[in-house]
Amino acid sequence: MVFKSGDIPAVIPAELWKKGLDILGEIRNSKGDTYSIEAKKGDHLIFETFAARLDSPLDTVLVLRDKKGKLIAENDDTAQELDLDLCRRQTDSRLDVTFPADGVYSLSLRSRNTPGKKDHHYTLQIREPEPSVLAVSGTSVLDLNRFAVGRIKFYIQRNDGFNVMDNFIVNDRRLFQLLAAVCNAVSDCVDLADVC
Repeated sequence: MVFKSGDIPAVIPAELWKKGLDILGEIRNSKGDTYSIEAKKGDHLIFETFAARLDSPLDTVLVLRDKKGKLIAENDDTAQELDLDLCRRQTDSRLDVTFPADGVYSLSLRSRNTPGKKDHHYTLQIREPEPSVLAVSGTSVLDLNRFAVGRIKFYIQRNDGFNVMDNFIVNDRRLFQLLAAVCNAVSDCVDLADVC
């Protein structure tokens, strides 16, 4: 579901975030935006901002507190497991939280840089974890002749608890073997030979 920041309920109930929730907003002052989220003990949520990835100049910070103001989690810049793009700073934020108790929690989203312009927009995604894998190869073309063996190196980033390749449907046997090798790898780098 998608809401503009001004249209979101005063307290975001579980019925909304269980469906996956995107909040579209702009930060125009140093206080930023604050959202109240209803959660039960053991609920597991991902809070993730998309600003830099949407070409917004915002450098987001996420802070989650309980009703007494106790800090539960905080993130400035998402840790980059795969540093494949050294020229681009990752300034979006991400929290992976398992709630310690039932209650209403306060999530603040602010910017480390000076907001105030119309282009300081963001999308805040609130969702349950969705295991996924990102496999990236620096090789854009693999050229093989009938006697050659090709090698491709993949860098792997597992997200939200991804650990095995389940429920993939791939019609091409060779592509399935490639995906299985990459996704089920124990390390964060896989060097594949003779994959064709």
